Amino acid sequence: MFSGIINMEKIPLLLLRLEAPLQSWGDRARWRYRNTGNEPTKSGIVGLLSCALGYKRGDSRIIDLDKSLKMGVRIEQEGEILEDFCTVKVENFTRANGKSKDKTELIYKDYLQNACFLVVLSGETSILKKLKNALLRPYWSLYLGRKACVPSRPIFDSIINKYSSIEEALEKISWATEFNFLYPEDFVAPESLRCIVDDPNGELTRNDIIKNSPTRIYGSRRVKEYWIKTPKILIEIEKTV
Repeated sequence: MFSGIINMEKIPLLLLRLEAPLQSWGDRARWRYRNTGNEPTKSGIVGLLSCALGYKRGDSRIIDLDKSLKMGVRIEQEGEILEDFCTVKVENFTRANGKSKDKTELIYKDYLQNACFLVVLSGETSILKKLKNALLRPYWSLYLGRKACVPSRPIFDSIINKYSSIEEALEKISWATEFNFLYPEDFVAPESLRCIVDDPNGELTRNDIIKNSPTRIYGSRRVKEYWIKTPKILIEIEKTV
């Protein structure tokens, strides 16, 4: 007789915690305006991991890494948009009369303030362990989207083998940000959390799949967006593989 219980195989998952005063995950960054998405992009996460591994821009292994990972993001704390600007000198600009002249342009850049994210990556165990080692001993300094965005806590959290999917992990992993550790008497966890997960049948599109890194050409991926009830607050370190 069928008992109604399905024994689903557990899969290895790599957990990343992204927290900083400023983050920036550009998904439509072009020319004078450099925006940020409201959560990490796939290209941004793959770029961060490639930086840890020591892969230079244009390395074909970056694309292979992108293809080998499935990603889910849980927004532990929504950030607020901060717009900044700087001036850039453009040399030998040709005017309408044919004469050359230097000019200065304004470049606008957006950042996320005080945002916190849990990123869950699935892939082969050997790849996840390689990424763990790289994150613990990165080849280059790591940053969250732009070089000015220095993480305020270690990015690597753990490798776990407790759940059968990214979705289950996002639903059950304890909620945690640095704020509930620093200010436990003042900080209150939100009632629900927004999640974004890779899904070929998802209703939303993200233009952040790396196709040709040197020229910043990206492909599209389908994702689903949904909300979950906030899990319990983290009180112990998750068991690692």
